[in-house]
Amino acid sequence: MSSPVTTAVEDITRQRRDRAYALAVYEIPKLRAIGLGLLSIAVYFHNRFLLHDPSIERWALLTGVFVVYTLATWAATRWFYRHARINLSLTFLICDVGILTLVVYFSGAENSWLYPVLLTKVADQTQTTYRRSIMFTALVTFAYAAMLAYVSIIHGHHIPMSTMILRPFIIVVFGMYIALTARTAERRRNRLTDAVRTARELIRTLEEQSVELREARRIAESASAAKSEFLANVSHEMRTPLHGILGMLQLASDSEVSPERRHQLQMASRSAQTLLTTIEDILDFTKIEARKLELEPSTSPFASSSATR
Repeated sequence: MSSPVTTAVEDITRQRRDRAYALAVYEIPKLRAIGLGLLSIAVYFHNRFLLHDPSIERWALLTGVFVVYTLATWAATRWFYRHARINLSLTFLICDVGILTLVVYFSGAENSWLYPVLLTKVADQTQTTYRRSIMFTALVTFAYAAMLAYVSIIHGHHIPMSTMILRPFIIVVFGMYIALTARTAERRRNRLTDAVRTARELIRTLEEQSVELREARRIAESASAAKSEFLANVSHEMRTPLHGILGMLQLASDSEVSPERRHQLQMASRSAQTLLTTIEDILDFTKIEARKLELEPSTSPFASSSATR
């Protein structure tokens, strides 16, 4: 039979798996859809009012990519999450970097004011680990630098060297700053995890000690019952021969003519009576332990005398 602590740990593990599934299949896709929808609106207004580009072809193409990507990642996560050998959530988070790079590309590339949006993927990792935050900082920096290189080489845009160096450097600096917050959060989570682990070990130890105490109490109660039963039997067996001794001493005292011998017999009789009283007290004590002692009402001589007065 499994212990309550083991059952509780299994329940916590199952609930953690269920929460991870709900997060990957429902929460993250929903947040991705909302975020890409907001980015689509931001790109439209950015191109129209900052780049003075009234055409919507590029914006419509980017929005279509958003819709297809959102539906594809949601369907793949829902169908293959429990059976995939890779971490689909992390895989699609990495793919999100490519989508955000497209946002920068379709909003003017080297002229886009939306390039800091790449740092949102670094900010998403502040609740995971410091290492993952650093990894995503390097990833978004590489993606932005690759996009600038693509625009410069393939499209032939003349990009100043200051832009080629300074903007990726800004992404690195702010990414490192965000990663430091992730490090603080990670340390806090580690302390909390250690505290929970210590509490579980303490609960398990207390449960084991409780089982041992219950067993020790059962053994002690059995020993006490055996002791009481032994004392009751011994007391009963000792009273019978003592009554015989008292009777024979009384007969010997009644038939004895010598005063000195009679005195000796009376002393032996009083000693035997004292021993009988002690044995009866022991028997009463065992009855008290067994809660079988019966109290009988009696009239006190002091009460009767005061009543007479």
